Amino acid sequence: MDEWVEETKETIEKLSQHVNAESLKTLLDLYVITDNEEDKQTIRQDVETILGPGLQLLLNSENSFLPVPPGFNGDIVFGTVVS
Repeated sequence: MDEWVEETKETIEKLSQHVNAESLKTLLDLYVITDNEEDKQTIRQDVETILGPGLQLLLNSENSFLPVPPGFNGDIVFGTVVS
């Protein structure tokens, strides 16, 4: 698989709270199966345009962005409270 595709998948995971990850993954799948170089270039430009604003978040962040774990519902458990 293309190195750009792998790097882009990682970026999508990191920005999954800010972009529609499923739609972008579908575009990447289309990119992989497309034979026409002109179509590939168009898909690549579209994906990079969508991810562009999110990349600024990653570059300007003091904290590292980690992918959201699958099935995460927003609950964070810190430990057991004993009284």
